[in-house]
Amino acid sequence: MKQALKKIFYGYDIEQFLLPLGLWGLFLLIGILFFEGELAVDRSVAFLGYVMPLLSGVLAANALLNDTALELRFSTAQSAWRMLAERILLLFGFLALLAISFQVILAFAGVDYAKFGGMLQRQLVWAVPCLMMLTLGSLGSFLARNAIAGAGIVSGLWILQVVMRIWFAQEPVMQYIFLFQGMMRVHLPGSAGLIRNQISLTILSILFFIASGLLLMRQERYLK
Repeated sequence: MKQALKKIFYGYDIEQFLLPLGLWGLFLLIGILFFEGELAVDRSVAFLGYVMPLLSGVLAANALLNDTALELRFSTAQSAWRMLAERILLLFGFLALLAISFQVILAFAGVDYAKFGGMLQRQLVWAVPCLMMLTLGSLGSFLARNAIAGAGIVSGLWILQVVMRIWFAQEPVMQYIFLFQGMMRVHLPGSAGLIRNQISLTILSILFFIASGLLLMRQERYLK
């Protein structure tokens, strides 16, 4: 197990995890020290529903193309699919650790997220958008053959949906690809509309992952 983790982290820029950790601590302080009641819920939950999807996409865009050992990885027998899956799962596991610890600490501080549904429903609010942005970040970087461009693609989508969130939430078609449908509570937790949104985002995640894997198989595109 230790050797497997060492192999995955080899060549990886660990400093990329510092910004998510810093934002995690900042929003914890916001939820615990600066607000009370509903304000504490609304301000702190923004980390889970809004900030984490953006972080997911940016981290994924940099996950492989900024790997200093990328050429060495391509020279091994490891498949592109396994290489991609390891990075996506690593990032998702890190984000899940942040999200769960965030909720546990704030629960002890008396912040109640019950209005976002039961335990599973609350996890879907952040997990589904994060998964979609993880796969989109990978796809964007592979399409552009550039990690910065990949991060720009996910950042652009995130900004567009934040600025036009009311339109995305209510537009009959666009609401199915709206990242923040669970956060805005346009539909009640567990409602058919919210479930359809989460299924649509999950399907997009699968398609983006498949497309990313197919692009990563063309290794010559990424070697300079």
